[in-house]
Amino acid sequence: MSAFMSEACCGISVIDLGDALVPGAAHAREVAMDLGIACETVGVFHLANHGMSGETLHRQQHLARAAFHDPSDGSAGREHLRCIASVGSTSSRLTGVEPLSPSVAAQSAPYMRGMCDLAQRLMQLIALSLDLGEHHFEAKGAAAIAELHMLRVTPDHAIAAPAGAAPEAGSSAITISVQDEQGGLEIGLDGGRWMPIEPRPGMLLVSVGDALARWTKGHYRARPHRIQAQHGPRYVMPFQYRSARALRPLAA
Repeated sequence: MSAFMSEACCGISVIDLGDALVPGAAHAREVAMDLGIACETVGVFHLANHGMSGETLHRQQHLARAAFHDPSDGSAGREHLRCIASVGSTSSRLTGVEPLSPSVAAQSAPYMRGMCDLAQRLMQLIALSLDLGEHHFEAKGAAAIAELHMLRVTPDHAIAAPAGAAPEAGSSAITISVQDEQGGLEIGLDGGRWMPIEPRPGMLLVSVGDALARWTKGHYRARPHRIQAQHGPRYVMPFQYRSARALRPLAA
């Protein structure tokens, strides 16, 4: 285990991005190898020093909670809101919101841009972990698609999804999640067991999506997951990223 990887509880690794956030960094390949091990084994890992400020994460969590109680835009009483962004090689832009008000969409834009940049960098590191070129998953003239799902989970309405999926989402390569202090997220293990993933303050949670799992022919593992609320409603924000390049299975 390298200096950039440590074990958290229940065998979920912590990957410390550090200066590997920058393309071409000296330690990028070492971090990529650690990331690849996490994708091979559990398919989920915590991410430290990810470049998203605590203030940005907290602001978006607060915004998500408020959006579900805003009667002015029809969001009140709903359980699922969504922002969609188109991600080019040098920029990203918000292309759709369902069914958010313009003000909530505008306030979500900085968070979306930060997450798009982070997801794009993670895909570059994943490419390195597979001994591919750093920009393998980027396609000239094509844009990746990112979706931010804001979900309201109540004690009587848990959310369960198959490997790599989120409600109403397409096939994603990776999912990045912000966990609140309540926890309640579980992933499915071999043999039908479920393992809780405890929140780690200041860290993000990254999971392999079904598209990446199929592309690597199961070498990188996508896990089914479920979210439960035990003490009042929870507000969760899985951010899903689809590669600009179509992910077809690797040749044998």
